Amino acid sequence: MSAGQLRKRVTFEREDTESTDALGDPVGGVIELGTVWGRVEPLRGDERVAASAIEASFEFRLHVRLSELTASVTEADQVKIDTIPHQI
Repeated sequence: MSAGQLRKRVTFEREDTESTDALGDPVGGVIELGTVWGRVEPLRGDERVAASAIEASFEFRLHVRLSELTASVTEADQVKIDTIPHQI
């Protein structure tokens, strides 16, 4: 894969389960694991009406170069493409 095909900035994030507030309660949020260049390949999209609202979903394939960061990504993480978070 040539570097010219990697045109999107892709940020991998993980849910923060360790941070707590002053009372010891979990704070939540996400931890940014890192940002790499990637390519988004659309696969299919779908729209449907449910509860009088349109719901849209789409599937895509994300191509990134293998690195220590990308090798550590799991299904529990999320990816942010163009500031929009997506579940893996």
